[in-house]
Amino acid sequence: MWIGLAFFIGGVVLTLGGFAASGGGGGSLVFWGAIVWGPIQMIRAGIRMRQISEALMRGIQANAWKARLASDRQAYESYARGYGS
Repeated sequence: MWIGLAFFIGGVVLTLGGFAASGGGGGSLVFWGAIVWGPIQMIRAGIRMRQISEALMRGIQANAWKARLASDRQAYESYARGYGS
């Protein structure tokens, strides 16, 4: 995400700097590759982050019952030890 943002901002800054240096004439260079590639990379990174978040949530939901069972077991054992003393 950050690399895409850096390329986009860099492309815009270099393009605007070129326009300013040439007085707004046609002799400046437009960094289309960086200007187009940067947002594409940011979109791809956002999609991938969402996929990772969804996969993580599915994993948590699939294993939540195991964690609950272990927690309940520990709580019961602690409770039972309290009455055994």
